[in-house]
Amino acid sequence: MDPKTLSRFSPLAWSLAAALLASSTHAQSIGVTFGADDAGSTGGNSALAPAEVAGVIPQANWNNAEGTTATITDAVDSAGAASTLDVTWVAEESWSGVGGTPATPNGKLLNGWISENLTDAAPSTVTISQIPYAQYDMIFYLAHDRGGAGENTIFGEAGGAFADFNARENVTGTTVAADPFQFDAVPFSGGTGNFFVATGLTNSSLSIEFGSANDRAPFSGFQVVNTVGQVAGDVDGDGSVDLDDYNIIESNMFQRVGMRSEGDLNYDLTVDFKDFRIWKAEAAPGLAAGLSIVPEPTAVCLVLIGGLGMFASRSKRRLSACSIAVAAVVVAGISAPQVYADSVGVNFGADDAGGTGGLSSLAPTDVAGVVAQANWNNASGTGGTITNAVDDSGTATTIDVSWAAEESWSGAGGTPATSDGVLLNGWISENLTDEAPSTITVSEIPYDKYDLFIYVAHDRGGENNTFTETGGAFTDFSIVEGVDGTLLGSNPLTFTEVTESGGTGTHFVTRGLSQSSLAIEFIDDNNRSPVAGFQIVDNPFQLGDINLDLVVDIDDLDIIRANFFMTNASPGDGDVNLDKRVDWTDFKLWKENATPAALAAIVPEPHSLTLCAISLLGLHRLGRSRQRQPGVS
Repeated sequence: MDPKTLSRFSPLAWSLAAALLASSTHAQSIGVTFGADDAGSTGGNSALAPAEVAGVIPQANWNNAEGTTATITDAVDSAGAASTLDVTWVAEESWSGVGGTPATPNGKLLNGWISENLTDAAPSTVTISQIPYAQYDMIFYLAHDRGGAGENTIFGEAGGAFADFNARENVTGTTVAADPFQFDAVPFSGGTGNFFVATGLTNSSLSIEFGSANDRAPFSGFQVVNTVGQVAGDVDGDGSVDLDDYNIIESNMFQRVGMRSEGDLNYDLTVDFKDFRIWKAEAAPGLAAGLSIVPEPTAVCLVLIGGLGMFASRSKRRLSACSIAVAAVVVAGISAPQVYADSVGVNFGADDAGGTGGLSSLAPTDVAGVVAQANWNNASGTGGTITNAVDDSGTATTIDVSWAAEESWSGAGGTPATSDGVLLNGWISENLTDEAPSTITVSEIPYDKYDLFIYVAHDRGGENNTFTETGGAFTDFSIVEGVDGTLLGSNPLTFTEVTESGGTGTHFVTRGLSQSSLAIEFIDDNNRSPVAGFQIVDNPFQLGDINLDLVVDIDDLDIIRANFFMTNASPGDGDVNLDKRVDWTDFKLWKENATPAALAAIVPEPHSLTLCAISLLGLHRLGRSRQRQPGVS
């Protein structure tokens, strides 16, 4: 199974999680820390005492592994009891001393390591046998005293228990000395951090090889965490997947957390769409669809600001300085969630330097797109196939993509200034060599509901393209690309969505699709019909469900009202159509999907806000009438 990577969260969250877990029952685990006997270059201590609690899953009773080659038989578990697990390691170096004597047990865990060091071509090895758990997760730690140089390690398992994973350590003396210590996840294969996790393993033994073509390949230690009895989707650990679990996920949506009991079902320390989908897949049939959750009333401040925004829009006058000041003070205390979705991106023309020699290929760490993501799939040439395209986390999906065009090119504006510019700097196109359209076929889309973003660009500027989905998934759409060297050279680059067929911009979006495959044709009678790339963005929630409670209601409208006319907005602010603005388009999308009760509530009975507005209007009229009276100054 592919490793699932974990994300970074605050030192406070780590310390709270450690305190809670250390004082309560948590998963049984076995931990091994390498380089435990070496003082290294600084004399720092790396051995962990039995009572010291360390690790992403905090545990005591770590097994201290000494030397470059040795065996531990019947390694003890987190309770200090002997297990059946044996571990043997063969490396070229055992060392420690990233930063003297660390301030915390977590620092000690990362202060020592074994490494490959490139003395010969063979990788170093760690063999683990007689693993006592029928199902488990494995956490890998890495660190090195060269720190800032970022030593690289490629981990593999000879039997294929998990996919090869490339991690670059980022540990320094400052990191190790920190109290509390902050773990830093490697976000995807090829990324940087100090640990990663492989989940759902069932092998009774593992033959791990680690090395690197250019670096020292350090390995600081590992944990084997028992997950037997864990029910997918069960957040609160009561053995059932129900509304209690959903309520925890909903409460912590888009938050960094430290434990499964807070809604983190996929081991990435963030509560997001992935966790919701795991819960939904395991919940009783119809439970998710039948949800009608009524959240707590929206804060009065949101209603107040919303009323001011609507009042301003209707009167076409500026709000008073007092009103603006009040709104600013209240908004400063509001923290709208930023929505992050799973997404798969494909970047065309990735292998072409084109007419200007400009770069068109995106590296795994480059973040680009209207829905910002890393791990774009680079599509090279006029035709080809990508099988099991990776998503934004670098994890392989079921999505396959095939394309057949007449030209693959790049160089819309030299070497772009940003990753977004690189995305738009290459393309495939039709070029009118024959009357048949070019095609893009996307199959085995795993999302129940998703949005499709299609990007256009060309070095001639103003090229037109008409897109058709042969199965009718979306209505034919024409777009004139508006990309030139000035746009690609800008930092930041501003995307322009085309919302009506025939308009000019960088992309268009089709929302709420549910087809498992798409057959897209593109051609134009007079132009070259370029396509720079596309994104498929998982969106399990209805359009207009801003607070993500699975119902489009008045609470969502209150958020739109509160942030009306906001620029650089996030979906959590009410930006339903992802154009970074909250405006009438977002309101219309909310209205199209709102419940009848919510629509009826748009015109409520008179209340304090209405009375306040009437009073303001009355004062305004009175002021004008006084100005017209003769002799009144």
